[in-house]
Amino acid sequence: MTAIEIEGLKKTYKSPFLRREVEGLRGLDLSVQSNEIYGFLGPNGAGKSTTIKILTGIIHPTAGTARILGVSAWSVGAREQLGYMPEFPTFHDFLRTEEFLGFFGALHGIQGEALGKRIEEVLEWVGLPGVMGQPLKTFSKGMLQRIGLAQAILHDPAVVILDEPMSGLDPMGRRDVRRLMEHLRTQGKTVMFSSHVLSDVEEVADRICVLRQGQKVLEGRVDELLADAKVERLEDLFFLGEEAP
Repeated sequence: MTAIEIEGLKKTYKSPFLRREVEGLRGLDLSVQSNEIYGFLGPNGAGKSTTIKILTGIIHPTAGTARILGVSAWSVGAREQLGYMPEFPTFHDFLRTEEFLGFFGALHGIQGEALGKRIEEVLEWVGLPGVMGQPLKTFSKGMLQRIGLAQAILHDPAVVILDEPMSGLDPMGRRDVRRLMEHLRTQGKTVMFSSHVLSDVEEVADRICVLRQGQKVLEGRVDELLADAKVERLEDLFFLGEEAP
């Protein structure tokens, strides 16, 4: 089953400085299968965050369609099945861990004892055991990144979209995020994530997509793309994609 499907996606912005429209996405097509970890790559300004914001309903496209589990990405049904962590998560840092996650759990109808158990479970998964009762303002950058991951998966979504989930994490933290994504895949979940840490993408992604200037220049399984391009590292493949016409 296709978990995420994008067809002919376009997004143009009016630039007050250039006094013309700027194309953020130019007819993007891609699909992400269920139970797959999909790496979403490209240089700054390639259109990754724009695509993710469209999929999560934050912005609307100029043209094209986006579907999550067969329904419009902007429908309530899609939102119920979607977990999301933005690139730069910000939180009300006066809240304690259980208050913060409890708020998001309540939004999804999780209450009482079930909510408490679920909070403890996801905190264990993201490597934050023992932080119940601790205010978010005492968290390090890496801990805040982990708590953002926890809220993204708290309601047990079928599809999880993570924008730069390795940002701000040390090598051990990045390893834990990779393990979390693999754990979600074993549960039948679909994970789409963007990252600039190419070694992490190469290690965990089933398939990747490389964007350049709002267009897809490469897509496929990492091992097959490396073999076809006759290169050994994803970094080399990434720059081949950059130079593609």
